[in-house]
Amino acid sequence: MKTPPLGCAVLLAVVITSAVLALFAQTPPPAPSPSPKESPPASADYDLRWGVKIPMPDKVELNATLYLPKTPDGSLPRTPVIFTLTPYISDTYHARAAYFASHGYAFALVDARGRGNSSGDFEPFAQEPRDGHDVIEWLAVQSFCNGKVAMWGGSYAGFDQWATAKELPAHLATIVPAAAVHPPLDYPGVNDVAFPYEMQWFTQTSGHTGQTNLFGDQKFWRTKFLDAYKKHIAFKTLDAFVGNPSVNFQRILKHPAADAYYDAMVPSRDQFQKITHAGTRTPTDEVGGVKFGPSAIVDLNDLHRQWYDWTMKNGPKPEFLKNQVAYYLLAPGNTGANGEWKYADNFETLTANPKIFYLEAAPMLGNDAFRSGFMHESRPKEPSSFIKPGEFTYDPLDTTRGENIEGVEPNDKTAGLDQRLPLSIGKDGFVYHLDPLPNETPLVGCPRLTLWVSIDTPDTDLEADLYEIQPDGTSIALWSDIRRLRYRESLRDAKLVKAGEIVKCDFNPGLFVARRLMKGSRLRLVITSPNSIFWQKNYNSGGVVADETAKDSRICHVKVYHDATHGSTIELPFR
Repeated sequence: MKTPPLGCAVLLAVVITSAVLALFAQTPPPAPSPSPKESPPASADYDLRWGVKIPMPDKVELNATLYLPKTPDGSLPRTPVIFTLTPYISDTYHARAAYFASHGYAFALVDARGRGNSSGDFEPFAQEPRDGHDVIEWLAVQSFCNGKVAMWGGSYAGFDQWATAKELPAHLATIVPAAAVHPPLDYPGVNDVAFPYEMQWFTQTSGHTGQTNLFGDQKFWRTKFLDAYKKHIAFKTLDAFVGNPSVNFQRILKHPAADAYYDAMVPSRDQFQKITHAGTRTPTDEVGGVKFGPSAIVDLNDLHRQWYDWTMKNGPKPEFLKNQVAYYLLAPGNTGANGEWKYADNFETLTANPKIFYLEAAPMLGNDAFRSGFMHESRPKEPSSFIKPGEFTYDPLDTTRGENIEGVEPNDKTAGLDQRLPLSIGKDGFVYHLDPLPNETPLVGCPRLTLWVSIDTPDTDLEADLYEIQPDGTSIALWSDIRRLRYRESLRDAKLVKAGEIVKCDFNPGLFVARRLMKGSRLRLVITSPNSIFWQKNYNSGGVVADETAKDSRICHVKVYHDATHGSTIELPFR
């Protein structure tokens, strides 16, 4: 079989990645983080070269640990080389490297610039494009390499594969980025809304050594974030507040919106069209209390090995990759039984033709889960003079939600089932319900919310969360999104809102969802402002959000419109 070029790599879209992010409706999607715990390698059939230095053009040396396949006579092998470029210290990925070296591939674990035993200064995401390119070209001419170099990794190490590929290194054969970070969409915030978690991550990647235990002390970080939230400190002082003044944290504050700084990190649209990829993060059968079931688990070491065999050793195409898109459809209920892998020709076809539902709420209707608004298919016919908008209030100085709903105790094991936020909504948000589903119904695609709103402050933030409420009352988090209203038209250009002006805010594109909803389930949509310990607080002044404190605070009255001219809608991908 002819080895496919890089541009022929197969896209593998896996819903587990999206679902994990959606589970934490009141918690921001995680910033780049260390790999999940690795399972032990199947064997120790490899040789080691520790402390190999890879020279960069600017005299910086990157440190690599080489895992080499054993040969019968002890000579160096001549095989394709796989490498990971990581800020998490190369030892983090020991088990993966051992696995691939035991299966006929040289594997190089390379510490990112300024991390581990590499020299230089660590500037997250900025140096990886050229460093990745130069590592590939160095590895390709080593005696143990046959001229073909591939990459492996997820999160940060998924990002740097895309970043490297855009530099078009001559000897890059394939990439398998998994759950890749994409500045500026999800770093250093989400849709230009920052989150304190970044300071937790900057602490993890401070200095040259790992800070894994400190990074993982969730109660410490939640306590710090809650304390900062209650004291209304300026977000720009968070690094000093937690005890770790950070050059990298201060650097990203100078770039609060999409701009050329982030553009240089990732491929352009034209470059993306030349590259496709495969991969997902290490899967698990339960996240946040939501059960995926044993069918969801894929042996990714084996799948990636098959992929490398196909792309670099003329092996057969992996059987799992039957089509351009593979996704896991979760079973109804929450037992995890009977979930299944599904396939589609392309993502556009898979997610096309959602059903439109119109939101309906009014004064005295919608500000409570038990006196909720509605989602229905009937388009409103009356004008705004007849259908009064619903209204909720966001007071940045109100710390009730952070103290009483979120608190300091980690709830990672039950976050996907947690109903405390929806049930706490009062005058600070809206709750909408859909009528019970008459039949079991697949929800496959990307929900899209469009709100017509007016506010009486120059700016505010809006959050949307979608849940399945099953017949027995169990809540399953499905989808979430967040928007800063000044960036409603563009993530690059701020446009403050005039008092009373009715503006359109699209929550799109959003996360992918694939789940069979139970017969009798209702969908619940929550609209609120993210007054949370997990998000940068917007004090609504219209100024630089990172500089704002309590003295800048303005109470925002948010009106959501549901009339014939301004029909707020949600598009649901029922199948």
